[in-house]
This record gives sequence, C-alpha cells and structure tokens, in this order.
Amino acid sequence: MNTKIKFLIRHRAFLIAFLANLLFIGINFFVTNPKIVLASYGALVGLFLVVIYDLVNLIEKRFSESSYLEKLNSEYPEDFESKLEKSKTIDLLGIHLNSLLRSNKDNIEKALNSKSKIRIIIVPPNSEAIRMTSLRYNSEDTNITIDKENGRVRDTRSIIKTWQKNFPNQIELRESDYLFEHELVILDKLVIDTRYNFGAKPSVYKPKFFYKKNSDWYEFTSKEFENHWNRAVNVTFDK
Repeated sequence: MNTKIKFLIRHRAFLIAFLANLLFIGINFFVTNPKIVLASYGALVGLFLVVIYDLVNLIEKRFSESSYLEKLNSEYPEDFESKLEKSKTIDLLGIHLNSLLRSNKDNIEKALNSKSKIRIIIVPPNSEAIRMTSLRYNSEDTNITIDKENGRVRDTRSIIKTWQKNFPNQIELRESDYLFEHELVILDKLVIDTRYNFGAKPSVYKPKFFYKKNSDWYEFTSKEFENHWNRAVNVTFDK
C-alpha cells in the first residue's frame, strides 16, 4: 500500500481534512443552492474541530513517546565536522579521546587556525581509571588491555603536545584519575554525549546523544564538565 495512504489511514485527522477539502471543492463547483452551501460550511466547521482535536491528541502522543528511546544511535551528526571547525570554544572529556582526536585531527586544527579555544580532560597513564577501563573489555587479558589503554593515553598526550606547540595559549590539557561514565564533546551550540559501555557494543559503536544550546541537558553536561575541570590536574609539557 502507498506510504502516503498508510499515513492518512493511520492519522484520522489528516484523512478527515483531506475528505473535507474534496467536499468543499465539490460544493463550490456543482452546488448553487444557498441553503445547501451554508449547511456544507457548517459541516466543514464541524470537521475542522474534529481535525484540531485529533491533531492535539497526535501531538501529545508524539511528545509522550519522545521520552522513550527505541534505537541506539552510534553516528555523529551529519554536520558534526562543520560545527567542530566553526565552534569558538571546544570542551572535550573522556578516558583518552584517542579515536575522536585522530579521526577529527584536521577539523580540530582548522578550528585552532580560526583561534578557537580548546579544553581537554583525560585520565592519566598508569592510573586506577585505566585499570578500571580495562575491565570493560571482558574478552581480553586485562594486562594486555591496560597496555593498550596506556598507549592510547600517551598517543593523545603526544597529539596535544604538538598542538600546544603549534597553537600556544589556545589548548589546555588536564587529567583526572576518574572513571568517566561518558565522553563529552561540548561545542558552541551542541553537546555530543557518548556513553561508554560494559562489553555490550564495540567502542566504535558507542551510543550517542545530542543536546542543543539552551536545553536542560546542554546546561547539565556543561556544568558537569566545569566540575571535572576544576578538580582535574593541569598538564604541562617540556618545551
């Protein structure tokens, strides 16, 4: 069955509005009796009220259903790279952020070239947070996983060290021995909240949630970042 027809059948309000329009057009073309025209207008008003009632119910249903998530989203927004390059401030938080920094290295450097300010929080190498992170990979040897995670932290530090050298006073790094529940990317008008998981999905398919500027979740995650930032330890590299 045609998708549009299915939509009309599913939502009575739109079906009624469609039929009412056909009726109104037919009356205007073929009926000249004033009483019949007046009666048809009255019927049309009644149909219009039914449509409004159904639309209100439909909107309420949509809002009530929106609080339940049915699918996991593991992709960044389509315009993520553009938003990243244009954002004047960028706050990043995560265990090591290695995949994020490597896959978006060019975009971050474009932002830095545009004088953006970046703050980054990761965990220290050889920390308790690294040991705890290794337990998420329940299919691998813990010692091997710890070595891998330490390697990723060191690689991230190396990337940031280069950026600090090339873009002085634009990028800050702090570390906190804390097992972060999620990875945060906070831009001027968007937050991307990526959830870590315990072996349920490969790391590249971590679920992602998006919060727009001025939303409660945008403010909540921004405040959470600030709390972590204030308690984290500043990292400086030898010149």
